[in-house]
Amino acid sequence: MNSCRVGFFQRGVVSNTGVISLVILLGAVLAAATWFGLRPKSPEALMELQAEEFVELATTLGWHRSQEVDSYIGVRSLDMRLKSSAPSMLELEASVKDLLLRVQANIEFSDSQRSRLFQEKLVRLSMLLSIINTSEVYSFKDEVAQLYELAEGEDLTQSGDESKDSNLEALDELLPGRGTLSFRVAAFRNQFIIPANKRREVFEAALAECRQRTMAHWDLPTQEKLEIQWTRDVSAAWHQYDGGFKSTLKMNDLSIGFIHTAIDVACHEGYPGHHAQFVMMEAGHGDSGFATEDSVFLTRTPASVIREGAANLGVELAF
Repeated sequence: MNSCRVGFFQRGVVSNTGVISLVILLGAVLAAATWFGLRPKSPEALMELQAEEFVELATTLGWHRSQEVDSYIGVRSLDMRLKSSAPSMLELEASVKDLLLRVQANIEFSDSQRSRLFQEKLVRLSMLLSIINTSEVYSFKDEVAQLYELAEGEDLTQSGDESKDSNLEALDELLPGRGTLSFRVAAFRNQFIIPANKRREVFEAALAECRQRTMAHWDLPTQEKLEIQWTRDVSAAWHQYDGGFKSTLKMNDLSIGFIHTAIDVACHEGYPGHHAQFVMMEAGHGDSGFATEDSVFLTRTPASVIREGAANLGVELAF
């Protein structure tokens, strides 16, 4: 009797083990079938997955350092800034380098313009992370040369304005009176101080005028909109492009104490500056919109230098 029970239970154990093994085998087969069914069917599809990975890596940088990401207009699921945790900066750097190698290995698509531009983005992001993570101290000149691809040997720490003295002499003649030149300049500027209770109204009027003058030359989409949020959470002004031809401009009214400052900021951040720039960029992409890897705009890139330079000319362009 006992031997029969032992034999019965032994057979039961073997039977259960066989069932478990069969379940594991079937699971592996299903997983493999799923992977083969979902894997990219073309080099283009593979690159799209890699572009999504790039967005996750770039926004991870924004999770650690918020101001490194200027704007992001892609899907929320790829925005790592919304997550509760993120890989370390060193892990992030390693992941970017690994992704670059895999993008380069996508040989069938590597000769396309999109792939070349994508690889440039990865190289720049890798360089930025290397500068952030290293213990080496970069000089200002070396850092901007690498991040912004400036011509070798160009020294941004030195002013090339040889007419500085002659300009001061001309200004001295334009502002006669007693006291030092700096005192007379301050007295002149103080005539154009905006009362604290009028600053928002003056800025909005300046923004409307900048827009009207810009619209005379650029065909902006009818649905474009720049929303102003008055807040003390920013030191001056912070523009963020939201996509769909819309932007948010956070403004601190303490920073626009003079009329010329209000006009300058309105042109620089709004029209024909950053808001109008992004609107025209998106409009230029047509119905397809930005490529996935182009949906995240990092602050420290060669393209951002061009946008800042153009925005600095906003007043001269509009007026």
